[in-house]
Amino acid sequence: MRASKGSEAAPARRQLSTLPKMASPFLTTDRLLAQFSTTRKRALELYRMFVAEGISGTSPWEELKGQVYLGDEHFMKKVKGLRRHDDREIPRRQREAAKPDLGLLFANAGSKEARNKAIYAAHVIHRYTLQQIGDHAGLHYTTVSRIVRDERQGMLQ
Repeated sequence: MRASKGSEAAPARRQLSTLPKMASPFLTTDRLLAQFSTTRKRALELYRMFVAEGISGTSPWEELKGQVYLGDEHFMKKVKGLRRHDDREIPRRQREAAKPDLGLLFANAGSKEARNKAIYAAHVIHRYTLQQIGDHAGLHYTTVSRIVRDERQGMLQ
């Protein structure tokens, strides 16, 4: 006689239910709960609320900059000073994560002259591509290239 699929799983479930409920010796919660409150009951309550908020909140993965950095602008400025710009082993997206947003670079570019200086800085200093700058400024990348060239020549004179 052949046993049904459900009957094979039932003994395993019964066996698990008879095992003693033991905490793992390597898993302690006291240090974690101490971060929330000095009383265990209140700490558990606050921890449950913390977890519930995290489940319904936004994912930290969405806030990553350059695939690896998680932090505010102040943190990003500190990181920028610590990393090497010439390390080709690190992908460009990660190397250049701390560069300022193009909107920030063009914020004070009210005149054509100021815009051209912002374009030059975006390309030469912050290493934005001509295409990225052109898309932001509403210009073709070849126009951006000419502006960068003219700004460079103007600096040399």
